[in-house]
Amino acid sequence: MGAVLIGVEKVAMLLVRCTIYENLYLRQIPKVSNYANLQELLSELYAAVLEFLASAKRYLDRSSAGNCKSPS
Repeated sequence: MGAVLIGVEKVAMLLVRCTIYENLYLRQIPKVSNYANLQELLSELYAAVLEFLASAKRYLDRSSAGNCKSPS
């Protein structure tokens, strides 16, 4: 479970970095030579992040479900 939480932390840091890239390069009039390429790559990255977070949630839900057993 620790590895999943570390992965979620890394994703959070990555999203902050991507927000900075968006603000620097994509929020202005397209002056960057690879504007469309950067936009497409960020979209693909966001999709991969969502898939990872969904998998992490499923894993954590399964892991924590075993911890919620009622005492006998």
